[in-house]
Amino acid sequence: MFQTILSVALLTALVGLAQAKAPLTMISAEVVTTEFTDYITALEKTMASSGLQFHHQSFPDQRYNVVLEQGMFDVATLVSTSQIEQSGLLKIEPYITYAYIYMFYNDQLDLTDLNNKTMAIVNGTTFPIPYEKTYSLNRILVRSNDDALKMVSSGRADMTFLSNSANRFIEQLALTGIKQSDEPISSESFHIALPAKQSALAPVMSDVVKQMKEAGLYVYQREDGTVTSAN
Repeated sequence: MFQTILSVALLTALVGLAQAKAPLTMISAEVVTTEFTDYITALEKTMASSGLQFHHQSFPDQRYNVVLEQGMFDVATLVSTSQIEQSGLLKIEPYITYAYIYMFYNDQLDLTDLNNKTMAIVNGTTFPIPYEKTYSLNRILVRSNDDALKMVSSGRADMTFLSNSANRFIEQLALTGIKQSDEPISSESFHIALPAKQSALAPVMSDVVKQMKEAGLYVYQREDGTVTSAN
């Protein structure tokens, strides 16, 4: 059970939300609900303990991006900074997790010349890929991180760009023939995001994130690259 100490501003926002006829619509991409289960569980539990009523919907990446762009939701659970800016959403601080993006490539790839090589990109990816400014790369859109890694392992794609957590999937899928770049190619923070219509909810969700972090309810990566452990 969590002790929630809310400021007058937070209480005012909560009263307004309690008067709403319908619970909040909270959305996630399917990749979030399958890969960040400890975070989703912590978020739902903390929101409920803060008096928020909601229903949680998970969408395939392509549909999720449409819902996000059109603002057809009240709370988005885990959205990259670049996608928040692209969609004109409100970014909730503090961040949920920080991600460093690496290149995972077929071990037969010649890294000295990446022109006209093929990269498997998860549909809906928004983080910048610096190599696209230097080389002529061909994109193949795939549905999931698993699909991207399988294509690289089989040689159907030369590379993909994922966070360090991809190593867990490589091990689980027993994939071979994949190497990881020594240094990250980019980094980005991920946040809860709100549409403009829910701006009054911002202080409440900020408090929810602070509670989750202070209680150690989920594992996340800090800006310095270190990883926390859940209590």
